[in-house]
Amino acid sequence: MYTTKQAGDLLGVTPSTVRNYTAALGAFLSPSANGRPRRFTEQDIAVLTRARAGLAEGRTFDQVATDLASVDLGTLTPPTPAEPERQPEPQITALALIDQWELMVRPYQEQAEQLRQERDAAQARVAELERELGRAEGELAQRRRSWWSRLWGR
Repeated sequence: MYTTKQAGDLLGVTPSTVRNYTAALGAFLSPSANGRPRRFTEQDIAVLTRARAGLAEGRTFDQVATDLASVDLGTLTPPTPAEPERQPEPQITALALIDQWELMVRPYQEQAEQLRQERDAAQARVAELERELGRAEGELAQRRRSWWSRLWGR
């Protein structure tokens, strides 16, 4: 017995799609237990597989139901789960890893260099503004001296 999710996994569809199939083609499936989650038998999976194939060909649920009604459901066989195809492990060399790392790090290094240049420019601007402030403070101090001390140079 299969849950809705397991049936969906066997069919290659979502559990929601399995529920849609069940609602449309429930007459061809084993009865569900009242109040309990539906469980699918091997025969149900075979019926749903046939229905999925018919729908994939562009037929409607009504056409699929007509097809199922004309077939001896006992002769349908459920699909056998295929073994997942094993992919060979990629051979990664140390040099390839270093190259990958350098490609990943390069944009950050460039951004860091740009930020350093912006920092240096900002520090130079701060130094320039501090010199201007010093000159302005000197001029202000000069202007605050009394008129007679400016006149006599004291």
